[in-house]
Amino acid sequence: MWSKGDKGVTGHNDQVWRSSPTQVGTGNDWKSITIGDNHTIGVKTNGTMWGWGNNQGGELGLGSKTPDNYSSPTQIPGTDWSSISATANSTSIATQPYNG
Repeated sequence: MWSKGDKGVTGHNDQVWRSSPTQVGTGNDWKSITIGDNHTIGVKTNGTMWGWGNNQGGELGLGSKTPDNYSSPTQIPGTDWSSISATANSTSIATQPYNG
């Protein structure tokens, strides 16, 4: 992941500008990742969802607006997440399979 690094959006536990691809953490099990204005959401192959970056508007889905920045991936409650999307307006959307 590379970016200007504000608010921890790159997930490297810092706010350093990175201009070339740099792996987030040591795992290689990311299924998909989406980035919003100042936050990032990722789903791993085991169905868990993780978020990092700006959380001032609750965009990470952690049930709280504090702390306002996460500089490394933090697990979002729930399992079996299948699709994710983030927007430039501090909005995130995720779905789970329909079991009805």
